[in-house]
Amino acid sequence: MGELLVLVEHRKDEIRDITFEMLCKALQLGHELSCNVTAVVLGEKTDRIVEELSGTADRIVVVQDQLLKHFNADMYKEVLHHLIGEYHPLLTFIGH
Repeated sequence: MGELLVLVEHRKDEIRDITFEMLCKALQLGHELSCNVTAVVLGEKTDRIVEELSGTADRIVVVQDQLLKHFNADMYKEVLHHLIGEYHPLLTFIGH
């Protein structure tokens, strides 16, 4: 069984629509490929975001750090590099 990662995009405590679009597609592919879907939340205080995501993925991985309070491409890259190395996903969804 594989893993599909979905990076949760959010601004000012609000989950962006693209996240739900990616989760929907990931869940569809996950069902077809027998893969788990993991939502990845990066930020400083993410409790509200995690609560809203409850039930939308098989698992939610949260990385909280003051350095992730505001989007920083270099920090996101480092965290995602680590998570991809740990989970070895078949596919990683990142909105653009």
